[in-house]
Amino acid sequence: MAILFISSLTPDRHEYWTNGFARSGFNAIQGVGLSMANIIGNENIEFFSMPSYQSFPNGPMWLSGKTDTLENGATVTILPTLNFKIIKTIHWSLQYAKIIKQWAKRHQGEDCKVFIYNTYHPSIDYIYKACKKAGVKLYCMLYDLGVPPKRLGLSRLSMYGYKRAERIAEKYIPLLDGRIVINERIIGHYAPGKDYLLIDGGITDQLVSKLFSLKKSESTIYTFVLAGMLWEQNGTRLVLDALKSRPDLNVKVKICGKGNDVQLIKESAKSDSRIEYLGMLNQDQLFKIYENADVLLNLRIEEEEDFHFPGKLLECLSMGKLVISTPIAHAERDYGQYMKILHDISGKGLANLMYEITETPKHDLFELGQKARSFMLENRTWSIRTRSIVKYMQLRTK
Repeated sequence: MAILFISSLTPDRHEYWTNGFARSGFNAIQGVGLSMANIIGNENIEFFSMPSYQSFPNGPMWLSGKTDTLENGATVTILPTLNFKIIKTIHWSLQYAKIIKQWAKRHQGEDCKVFIYNTYHPSIDYIYKACKKAGVKLYCMLYDLGVPPKRLGLSRLSMYGYKRAERIAEKYIPLLDGRIVINERIIGHYAPGKDYLLIDGGITDQLVSKLFSLKKSESTIYTFVLAGMLWEQNGTRLVLDALKSRPDLNVKVKICGKGNDVQLIKESAKSDSRIEYLGMLNQDQLFKIYENADVLLNLRIEEEEDFHFPGKLLECLSMGKLVISTPIAHAERDYGQYMKILHDISGKGLANLMYEITETPKHDLFELGQKARSFMLENRTWSIRTRSIVKYMQLRTK
């Protein structure tokens, strides 16, 4: 099997951590790309990439093309473009149409698969037509779909681009040869009745290498940690409301990250000594906070139409700590036995669950955390998850 891998994958170096770089998305792309190369061999996969920059004037006007070397030794070709909204999507799409034609010709007679991450950059209509013309199969990893909510305040041009991309996605996703989805609602909305593979994320080799040894806490205080983008959708106000409703809770809540609610958190910390805001931490610093925690919070408040799944949940479960999570998407079905589910998504509901946990012996929390980590290491590394993806692609041969 020969694979053409189209994404924004680059070497994981500082020069590529641009103003458009998103760590969670990058980890998914890197996890699948490097694992896929390991499974089928570097000689059977070619990587082409589009750099992650915000459009001009927030990013450079011109993005240069070049080749570079990924962490596994494979070569990645980074494509150039004029960095303007919509224009860059069309420019990249035209380049890829040509690349697919040339690649398919070089691998004539082989089982050729094009694997693309998401449908926007490049635009899936160009890629689909190029694959059909070249006689190769097309698989898409669908991890970031849907029009952003109005409250984000994006420009009219940005919203037009998203809406146009959505119309294209709705037309072409049902026509793909295979769909790897992060959330099964994607299939219900974009491709009812079509086959798919649910892969809601994974944990990277880098994360596994940094996991700390687990030890039982001797403290009488229960320490909770909320980390990530600090805004209402990720439960910041839910936590603050919970603490207000139960001033008797014997807890410490450590909050890490950045976002719209930072000032609100700082103000709350002034009047409630149980709240500690630690700012934006790097991974090593964050893992140290996790190591000394009793409970990690994954409080994703779903949008009216939500096609996402929080990668943060998989990270938290890997830490070997008790996790409290909202029942987003399939979280309760697939991970409920390894964590506590918050069904009453209100300040009072969270306060009651936090109180229940403070009445639970820490030994019991420790054992549940151990089970969660074991499950993640045995079933949710990107190496394991990518094997499922490759098998899915192999089963659908010409």
